[in-house]
Amino acid sequence: MSAGKMVLGAMIAVAAGAVLGMLFAPEKGSTARKKLLKHGSRYIDAAKNTAGEYVDTIENTLESARDKAADLTDKVKDAVDTLAGREESNQSHVIAASSPSRRPVKAATVTSSRNSRS
Repeated sequence: MSAGKMVLGAMIAVAAGAVLGMLFAPEKGSTARKKLLKHGSRYIDAAKNTAGEYVDTIENTLESARDKAADLTDKVKDAVDTLAGREESNQSHVIAASSPSRRPVKAATVTSSRNSRS
């Protein structure tokens, strides 16, 4: 469990404890409600701030992931282009080496076994 989740859980537990404590306190209802609203708004503000921090962290993480993905995409494209260039170069060497003007083909004479016996 991450530290952020633990802090958020602790904040929720504290808020719930405060609400229950106010409800069961031996005070007038109007006084308890005022205290509850006062403390509740503090806890709500703290929860909003924590949620905002989580959103900022997630946005930064996503932005970093997008940047890394873009860099990786560029590297892969460069690697593919490099390999394609090598393959193209190798194919041109193979074509040049196998052209008839560079490599003469000897004509083979085939004699059948019948012709050699007569």
